[in-house]
Amino acid sequence: MKIEIWSDIACPYCYVGNENFENALKEFGHKSEIEIVMHSFELEPNIRANTGERQHQAVMRKYHQTPGQAQYTLDMATLAGKQAGIKIDFDKVITTNTLDAHRLMKFAESKDKGTEIKNALFKAYFSDGRHIGNKETLAAIAIENGLDADSMLKSDAYFHEVRHDEARAQHLGINSVPYFTFNDQHVIAGARPVGVFVQILEQFWQEENVNTNAKNATAGCEGGACTI
Repeated sequence: MKIEIWSDIACPYCYVGNENFENALKEFGHKSEIEIVMHSFELEPNIRANTGERQHQAVMRKYHQTPGQAQYTLDMATLAGKQAGIKIDFDKVITTNTLDAHRLMKFAESKDKGTEIKNALFKAYFSDGRHIGNKETLAAIAIENGLDADSMLKSDAYFHEVRHDEARAQHLGINSVPYFTFNDQHVIAGARPVGVFVQILEQFWQEENVNTNAKNATAGCEGGACTI
């Protein structure tokens, strides 16, 4: 089963969804049979690296909310994080561009450290208040996780890979994250609780294998497959 996930480091529900999905995988009995592909998605690709904008201000601007509505939005995301067992501290968050963070994740995936860097970036941004739009900070996060990314970050490596992911998201009509596709056939938009993710994994895995077995039985010697 192939699972593709679009997300942005600056999205609190991507952090929540990531944590819940990873915990669901620990409970899923066929984890070794899953191929997971992470895709880049920038919620604000044109924002500057150094905005000086607090998250409360950013929410008011992005979603045209009143101060009270923006605070409620932040409070709900903070609560969702708490329920997922992660800390989201919007008072610490440094609003910034995430392009270089996505490039770092692409580089990390090529070195089999994608999961470690992804999780480190989420924590750095939402829990520790680190400036992930700053190349020096990103290089330090990489080093902390056993990866030397200094030269890569100083180049334009993986820029096109990030843009390719985003172009594909646009083609698919994706306008919010997290966004999960299962075998290009089923779509789950938004974070889900661990138990729901487990049920989804079991359901889609069963569907894929039942369909494959049925096709094998009918064709006699041919296989089958799936996709959204």
